[in-house]
Amino acid sequence: MNLINISNHPSDSTIKRKANRAGIITDEHNAYELKYINLNVLVKHFKEDNGVDVAYPLIPDYVFTLRADNSTLVDPATGEYVDSSFPNAMGEAEYFIQVIAANPIAIDDLSEQMIVRGDIYGRFNNYSIARIVTWI
Repeated sequence: MNLINISNHPSDSTIKRKANRAGIITDEHNAYELKYINLNVLVKHFKEDNGVDVAYPLIPDYVFTLRADNSTLVDPATGEYVDSSFPNAMGEAEYFIQVIAANPIAIDDLSEQMIVRGDIYGRFNNYSIARIVTWI
């Protein structure tokens, strides 16, 4: 999966960020209320140098986890977040499990959609919940 552009760093807008899927973990065989899908997202930092994005060595790579579980409700037709008053609302994990099972989709496309939605909701801005990646 290629790196995709996400919003710039929340503390310094000159630092660009790009993300990609680091892994997917799911437990779709659990009881409904315990099902989940974790999308681990690798976030890298870049500075522009003569019009080219180059890795920014002062900030390490981070892994953020986007978790879909059935405590979050979505519209079963679109996957958009809804509240309990929405007719036929379903759990977010169950939604993604059904989408994956019913469609021969490319996992990269689904991962990109989840990363973009996570960025829209600011899920990559709290570095205190992320894990630093150390490369050996």
